[in-house]
Amino acid sequence: MSWQTFLYILPYLFSTLVTAGVGLYAWRYRSIHLVFPFLYIVALELVWTVGYVFQLISATLPGKLMWNDVQFLGAVFTPMAYFYFSMEYSRHRRHGQRKALLAVLLLGTVLLLLIWTDQFHHLFRSDPHVVPGDLFSALEFIDGPLFWLYPFFAYTLLLFATFMLLQDLVTAPQLYRAQIGTMLLGCMIPWATAVITMFKIVPVNLHDATPLAFGLSNLVIAWALFHYRLFDVAPVARDVLIENLADGIVVLDEQMRMVDYNPAAKRILNTSILKWTNRSLVQNYPFLLQLISSYRGREAPKDEVTIRVDNEPRRFEITATPLLDSFRAPRGWLFTFRDITEWKHIEEQLRDLAVTDPLTGLMNRRRFFELAEEEYHRAQREQRPLSLIMFDVDEFKQVNDRFGHQIGDQVLRGLVQQVRKSLRDSDIMARYGGEEFVILLPHMGIQQAGQIAERICRSLCQERLEAGPDQVRISISMGVSDLGGLVPDDQTLDRLLDNADQALYHAKKTGRNRVCVWTGEPFSVG
Repeated sequence: MSWQTFLYILPYLFSTLVTAGVGLYAWRYRSIHLVFPFLYIVALELVWTVGYVFQLISATLPGKLMWNDVQFLGAVFTPMAYFYFSMEYSRHRRHGQRKALLAVLLLGTVLLLLIWTDQFHHLFRSDPHVVPGDLFSALEFIDGPLFWLYPFFAYTLLLFATFMLLQDLVTAPQLYRAQIGTMLLGCMIPWATAVITMFKIVPVNLHDATPLAFGLSNLVIAWALFHYRLFDVAPVARDVLIENLADGIVVLDEQMRMVDYNPAAKRILNTSILKWTNRSLVQNYPFLLQLISSYRGREAPKDEVTIRVDNEPRRFEITATPLLDSFRAPRGWLFTFRDITEWKHIEEQLRDLAVTDPLTGLMNRRRFFELAEEEYHRAQREQRPLSLIMFDVDEFKQVNDRFGHQIGDQVLRGLVQQVRKSLRDSDIMARYGGEEFVILLPHMGIQQAGQIAERICRSLCQERLEAGPDQVRISISMGVSDLGGLVPDDQTLDRLLDNADQALYHAKKTGRNRVCVWTGEPFSVG
């Protein structure tokens, strides 16, 4: 091979190396489904270019026709691969894609078979012959009556594929526009070259220019691979993931205008969200601006808010994630709306279980002490009275022994309902243990607390509690104490409870079914 011949072929070799290099780089991402349609384009471009080079250097007519057939393998199937890639890359999913691809594959295969059998019918290449040249001999032929099928087939596919990418370019969020535009530019270079040369806009042979354009095209695509991480962030991922997320996703630009959202966000923020696409969303939902203001360059700020969805209040956890530029400055914001209503409901149920007596529905001993401590310290600060009643069921063991524990449980529930009728909303009643109960009476002195205890004790004596098929009569003994009965140096919640307990013990000891009030010494018996 002469030096002049090598220099002529060198640009095509360079185009081949660039195309192969881009293909090898893309192969690293083969786990991503979008890569394979792209690799089909690369492989067919290589077939096209290699077929052209070998047709160029081949000296005989049969050799040139064979390599021209190899070129047509790339020329027919590359537009098909481009069409397939555009469908997979597109953000707009279309019905019947699989059927369309199968139909295109069938038509392309029939077309290629007609070209490869041209030696028997010459409907594509009439009068093929070799024309000598300075460096290479050239294959020339007259376009046969069916040759128009190839440009019609190829350019129809190219138009549809380009339309899909253009549609994405116009409708895509800002995040994807540069990526789609670069991809569109790269793919369009060979086909623009083919159109320009086909219509003789420039004095360059179509077969000579198109393989060179593949190299330039893949240089642009290679830049997109590195700069936009083409296969790391593909628009198809948005369709598959973002569009189907249960969480609402909203993207704002630097001017706090909404530039993108998913169907879940549309449902959460209601259908009028469409009217806010070019307006500031934070005007309607000021908590978004509060989240942005709380960002300090560390973790994404979060908050919980209530939003009415379908006229029902729902609880959402809102996360504001900054979209940072290369200087780590926010250039937009991504908000995630996660519905935590059910979690909050479960959380409340668990909290209630932790502080509630499951049998009576009263607060348990642990919760009582938490609230009692608060009331005790408030009473001391404000110098207000605070009383406490402790009581239990007289001879409750006999109820269990006679009627059974199930009936005994029903008796305790009936007892609680009866006692509550005599209490205020601010009074704190809890099950202290077994059949023993305690009532804290804020802002109430010992005399009034004793009267309430007497009323409760009398009402229970007069009532028969419903317990299944039976009616059970019970009595209770009650002990009452208050802060006023404590010496200043001994005013503690434990002492208040202990005094009420001693009063209760005295009531039991002196005959049951009565109220004893702690006033120091002696007991005052009701």
